[in-house]
Amino acid sequence: MLAELFGHDKYSQVTSEYAIRGRYVDLAITDEEDNKPLVLIEVKSIGTELNDKHVRQAVDYAANEGVEWVILTNGHIWRIYKIVFSQPIKHVLIDEINILELNQRSERDIERLYPLTPEGIKKNALEAQYRRKSVINRFSIAAVIRSEPIVNAIRRELRRIEPQAKVSSEELLAIIRDGVLKREVVEEDRAKEAEQVVRKAQKRSLRKKKTNDA
Repeated sequence: MLAELFGHDKYSQVTSEYAIRGRYVDLAITDEEDNKPLVLIEVKSIGTELNDKHVRQAVDYAANEGVEWVILTNGHIWRIYKIVFSQPIKHVLIDEINILELNQRSERDIERLYPLTPEGIKKNALEAQYRRKSVINRFSIAAVIRSEPIVNAIRRELRRIEPQAKVSSEELLAIIRDGVLKREVVEEDRAKEAEQVVRKAQKRSLRKKKTNDA
């Protein structure tokens, strides 16, 4: 599949039983020039239901080797993970592809395969996919909705509907937080991380605007 579906040269770009500290990961997509692993692949037998134990095994291989990308597959399900080297080390599922359900006429399905091709890996398409996923999710969207510019925009729209319906930013924010959004997208750790990312982005945008205005 790596050769015929994704287009890798099985002699120069794929290594089987790649050794990591006395253990062996099933497959590694390697750099042709220095043979360093770019993506590790842990393979389970077809029909095996992938579970958390398998994920931990795959992630452990990648973390020990310092590789950012790892795939867990049973042949028809391909789960792609990004390893985040923080304290503690985290992993993020960036896509789960069911090969048997792909439509070769679907542009979106073809795009999902592209990051795993030689060209996609060379152009760091996996990183682009990870960054997209880190922004386009319910936590980030909830953080954007609760940000000052959006709250102010909602206030303006409400006053346009009913000029007498005055509401403070604090009151409106409380309504959004407690009555509109689900608790999980406001209170979980990922929600707090998303809020920090949104605030930093808005501060950068504000600084850039001030610089341009000057």
